[in-house]
Amino acid sequence: MALNSVTRTGVLLLTIAFVASGCSTDSIEKQSGPTASPTASTSNFETIENILDSAGWIDESAFDWSGVDTSASQIREVRAALPSMSSWVEASIFSDEANNATSTLDMLEDVQNLVELPEYDNLVEEYEGDRDDGLENAAAYGLVLSPNVDLSAEPRIAVSTDVNEVEDESSAAVIDMTARAAIPITNGSINRWGVYVYTLEFTVPKGYEAGDDWWAGTRVFTKSPGLMTCDWMTNYSANVADDKMYDPSHVRDVIEFTGPRESFSRADLEGGLDEGPDIKEICAP
Repeated sequence: MALNSVTRTGVLLLTIAFVASGCSTDSIEKQSGPTASPTASTSNFETIENILDSAGWIDESAFDWSGVDTSASQIREVRAALPSMSSWVEASIFSDEANNATSTLDMLEDVQNLVELPEYDNLVEEYEGDRDDGLENAAAYGLVLSPNVDLSAEPRIAVSTDVNEVEDESSAAVIDMTARAAIPITNGSINRWGVYVYTLEFTVPKGYEAGDDWWAGTRVFTKSPGLMTCDWMTNYSANVADDKMYDPSHVRDVIEFTGPRESFSRADLEGGLDEGPDIKEICAP
């Protein structure tokens, strides 16, 4: 599903705890000084676009999800798990089904109906009977843009996997798949890039074969530097961040840090993207 088609509702961006996965994020940017002029905003946008080009980020339309892989020497279970992981990550970030969700359960059900992967039924079952759960947790499963903004250029994507051995006798490995999307958004004369980082952890059972009715352990972790305003706290919607929350230099650092590389693990994500001001101070009433 092309990310270009994503045209609605909010990046559910997680400076709150994601209770279901046991994860949290706190990467929100702050810039002191007066509101940036349209000229400065355009200059920052073009500077970051040039950095994306030089760092080798691939245009969304050119990215091939079927090519996401690890070494051919990996064990059979890992090779079997990667295609379903790719399908889930792609659909839960970029699909219309994810972007039309009104609750966590809606999002998980709709994405699962789209990909039809039994391995991820447990993600849906976690929320069954919890129809009141809001989009703040659904954020961990999808990228949703505010209706107030448009995409001003083609998004860029980078994806990598990290495979770890486990001592659990029933498990073959644990895979972290980390997708990074550099999102170009505009609102009137303001053009800005933000980054959405999505990591899916999948515990692969021994003897795993794709499509079987496995109960595989999964966790989701996300960060979204530079995409949202304080309004997300009430409407869970990403917009063009105002200047007190948007620091172009930090967004550039994030783009360079999370760019295409051979391996990018959850540990890298947690260790490299935690800098930033306290949202409580920025968004204090």
